[in-house]
Amino acid sequence: DLKFVMEEENNLISLYGLEFPSRAVSAQVAETDVVRFLVGTQTLKLANNQVHLVELNDDTGAVNTKVYQHGDGEIWSLTSSPSDAQVLSTCYNTIQYPEGNCVMRTALWRLPESDDDCVALERLCSFDTEPHGENIKVFDKLTLQFILSLFKSLST
Repeated sequence: DLKFVMEEENNLISLYGLEFPSRAVSAQVAETDVVRFLVGTQTLKLANNQVHLVELNDDTGAVNTKVYQHGDGEIWSLTSSPSDAQVLSTCYNTIQYPEGNCVMRTALWRLPESDDDCVALERLCSFDTEPHGENIKVFDKLTLQFILSLFKSLST
């Protein structure tokens, strides 16, 4: 279990444990009013992977969380949108059927508005990354901002 330990100047410590291993963490940079992080899990049970939205209260040290299902595969990296706090991209490992090959994919997601526990992420689009092989990563923040503006212009 990965545990987040955050220490404030007044020595408040906050802990948050994940159910599955993780190697992907990103600050939710478009959210400027509160301290939030996105954490992606990496379990071999592909349908069980999750994105955790972890919010730290600066004053009390309290941690609030929301969990979203990422059933497409184990998350190797993620990036939050610099302009929309509800949008993120993930680079994930999944199984390609019918061959059964393990492949890397990248997708753009929206955090759905819901009070339910563990609701699935809303896929905005997937990117064809197969020509790039296994050497793919999520977009840097400027590239993600450009893709979002392009996506919005195509949607209208």
